[in-house]
Amino acid sequence: MARERGADRDPKWLYALGVLGLVVAAGLAIVIYLVIRGPSPASSVTTYMAAMQAGDYEAAYTELTEDAKRSLGSPVGLKQTAIGAAFAAGVADAYEIGPTRKEPGRTSVEVTLTKGETETMVRVSVRREGGRWRVEI
Repeated sequence: MARERGADRDPKWLYALGVLGLVVAAGLAIVIYLVIRGPSPASSVTTYMAAMQAGDYEAAYTELTEDAKRSLGSPVGLKQTAIGAAFAAGVADAYEIGPTRKEPGRTSVEVTLTKGETETMVRVSVRREGGRWRVEI
Protein backbone atom coordinates (compact mmCIF):
# COMPACT_ATOMS: atom_id res chain seq x y z
CA MET A 1 0.00 0.00 0.00
CA ALA A 2 1.51 3.28 -1.09
CA ARG A 3 1.16 6.44 1.00
CA GLU A 4 0.95 9.89 -0.42
CA ARG A 5 4.01 11.90 0.27
CA GLY A 6 3.40 14.29 3.22
CA ALA A 7 0.03 12.80 4.11
CA ASP A 8 1.30 11.79 7.53
CA ARG A 9 2.60 15.27 8.40
CA ASP A 10 0.90 17.11 11.23
CA PRO A 11 -1.18 20.08 9.87
CA LYS A 12 -0.86 22.01 13.18
CA TRP A 13 1.66 24.39 11.63
CA LEU A 14 -1.03 25.41 9.14
CA TYR A 15 -3.34 26.34 12.01
CA ALA A 16 -0.55 28.22 13.78
CA LEU A 17 0.27 30.09 10.58
CA GLY A 18 -3.41 30.98 10.14
CA VAL A 19 -3.70 32.26 13.72
CA LEU A 20 -0.50 34.27 13.31
CA GLY A 21 -1.90 35.78 10.11
CA LEU A 22 -5.12 36.79 11.90
CA VAL A 23 -3.19 38.38 14.79
CA VAL A 24 -0.98 40.37 12.40
CA ALA A 25 -4.02 41.49 10.36
CA ALA A 26 -5.90 42.58 13.51
CA GLY A 27 -2.86 44.50 14.79
CA LEU A 28 -2.43 46.22 11.45
CA ALA A 29 -6.11 47.15 11.36
CA ILE A 30 -5.86 48.72 14.84
CA VAL A 31 -2.76 50.73 13.89
CA ILE A 32 -4.41 51.97 10.67
CA TYR A 33 -7.56 52.93 12.59
CA LEU A 34 -5.57 54.91 15.17
CA VAL A 35 -3.49 56.68 12.52
CA ILE A 36 -6.58 57.62 10.50
CA ARG A 37 -8.48 58.66 13.61
CA GLY A 38 -5.63 60.85 14.83
CA PRO A 39 -5.34 62.44 18.25
CA SER A 40 -8.41 62.68 20.45
CA PRO A 41 -10.16 66.01 21.09
CA ALA A 42 -8.60 66.14 24.57
CA SER A 43 -5.06 65.56 23.28
CA SER A 44 -5.45 68.32 20.69
CA VAL A 45 -6.70 70.72 23.39
CA THR A 46 -3.83 69.64 25.67
CA THR A 47 -1.30 70.52 22.97
CA TYR A 48 -3.04 73.86 22.41
CA MET A 49 -3.22 74.69 26.13
CA ALA A 50 0.43 73.77 26.77
CA ALA A 51 1.50 76.13 23.99
CA MET A 52 -0.79 78.92 25.24
CA GLN A 53 0.51 78.58 28.81
CA ALA A 54 4.10 78.75 27.52
CA GLY A 55 3.29 81.80 25.40
CA ASP A 56 4.20 79.85 22.25
CA TYR A 57 1.47 81.31 20.07
CA GLU A 58 2.92 79.89 16.86
CA ALA A 59 2.63 76.33 18.20
CA ALA A 60 -0.88 77.01 19.51
CA TYR A 61 -1.84 78.51 16.13
CA THR A 62 -1.08 75.21 14.39
CA GLU A 63 -3.79 73.55 16.51
CA LEU A 64 -6.53 75.90 15.25
CA THR A 65 -9.15 75.28 12.57
CA GLU A 66 -8.65 77.07 9.26
CA ASP A 67 -11.63 79.34 10.09
CA ALA A 68 -10.01 80.33 13.40
CA LYS A 69 -6.70 81.02 11.67
CA ARG A 70 -8.44 83.25 9.10
CA SER A 71 -10.29 85.06 11.88
CA LEU A 72 -7.13 85.76 13.89
CA GLY A 73 -4.90 86.41 10.91
CA SER A 74 -1.68 85.41 12.70
CA PRO A 75 -0.39 83.76 15.90
CA VAL A 76 -0.10 87.20 17.52
CA GLY A 77 -3.91 87.37 17.76
CA LEU A 78 -4.00 84.43 20.16
CA LYS A 79 -2.71 86.61 22.99
CA GLN A 80 -5.98 88.59 22.85
CA THR A 81 -8.20 85.50 23.15
CA ALA A 82 -9.72 84.77 26.57
CA ILE A 83 -7.30 81.92 27.35
CA GLY A 84 -4.29 83.82 26.02
CA ALA A 85 -5.20 86.87 28.06
CA ALA A 86 -5.75 84.77 31.20
CA PHE A 87 -2.20 83.38 31.02
CA ALA A 88 -0.57 86.62 29.80
CA ALA A 89 -2.19 88.73 32.56
CA GLY A 90 -1.47 86.16 35.27
CA VAL A 91 -5.17 85.46 35.92
CA ALA A 92 -4.36 81.78 35.38
CA ASP A 93 -1.10 79.95 35.82
CA ALA A 94 -2.19 76.33 35.36
CA TYR A 95 -4.85 74.28 33.63
CA GLU A 96 -6.42 70.86 33.83
CA ILE A 97 -8.07 69.05 30.93
CA GLY A 98 -11.47 67.60 31.78
CA PRO A 99 -13.97 65.46 29.96
CA THR A 100 -15.00 65.74 26.33
CA ARG A 101 -18.64 66.55 25.64
CA LYS A 102 -20.23 65.56 22.36
CA GLU A 103 -23.43 67.36 21.43
CA PRO A 104 -25.28 67.47 18.13
CA GLY A 105 -23.02 69.36 15.74
CA ARG A 106 -20.49 70.25 18.39
CA THR A 107 -17.71 68.71 20.45
CA SER A 108 -15.98 70.48 23.30
CA VAL A 109 -13.39 69.76 25.95
CA GLU A 110 -13.68 71.08 29.50
CA VAL A 111 -10.63 73.02 30.69
CA THR A 112 -10.21 74.31 34.23
CA LEU A 113 -7.91 77.32 34.54
CA THR A 114 -6.45 77.87 38.00
CA LYS A 115 -4.64 80.58 39.89
CA GLY A 116 -3.99 79.58 43.46
CA GLU A 117 -7.31 78.31 44.75
CA THR A 118 -9.38 80.16 42.16
CA GLU A 119 -10.71 77.98 39.38
CA THR A 120 -12.46 78.99 36.17
CA MET A 121 -14.00 76.35 33.93
CA VAL A 122 -14.15 77.00 30.17
CA ARG A 123 -15.21 74.82 27.29
CA VAL A 124 -12.90 74.70 24.29
CA SER A 125 -14.75 73.77 21.09
CA VAL A 126 -13.07 71.42 18.65
CA ARG A 127 -13.90 70.27 15.15
CA ARG A 128 -12.62 67.46 12.92
CA GLU A 129 -10.62 69.03 10.11
CA GLY A 130 -8.01 67.54 7.85
CA GLY A 131 -8.26 64.17 9.56
CA ARG A 132 -7.67 65.43 13.09
CA TRP A 133 -9.24 67.50 15.84
CA ARG A 134 -8.61 71.26 15.68
CA VAL A 135 -9.45 73.99 18.19
CA GLU A 136 -12.15 76.52 17.28
CA ILE A 137 -12.04 80.09 18.61
